Amino acid sequence: MHFLLNDAVISTAGVNLAKDGMGAQVANLSLDAVVKLGREMFAANPTLHRVRPEKAQRLAALIRLKAPEVNAASFAAPRPGCEPAEVKAKFASLAVDVIADLYRRQRDGELDTAVVERAIWRRVPA
Repeated sequence: MHFLLNDAVISTAGVNLAKDGMGAQVANLSLDAVVKLGREMFAANPTLHRVRPEKAQRLAALIRLKAPEVNAASFAAPRPGCEPAEVKAKFASLAVDVIADLYRRQRDGELDTAVVERAIWRRVPA
């Protein structure tokens, strides 16, 4: 399963959310708690999806678990080390062909922040 996180298409296939005995904790998390976690992660590192792809995969998988219709998320931090409340979060449900096109563009080196912003996030209300 592919998921757009900021400006990167990542795979959530094979992500084990119950790893390290965390299954019950994951099951008890609410979507709001997952969003808060995402804000905290991106406040600490606005390029998390690039520099810590394994953490980005787990976050995307958590979002999908709590909101199965969501396959795209944007966490926009104004600067590294900002307060988590300053991180803007948006979510979308993209058609399979849109995700496939974004994945193809990424694979071909044609996907960047500007492309994703124009194609996806400008159309999604804040």
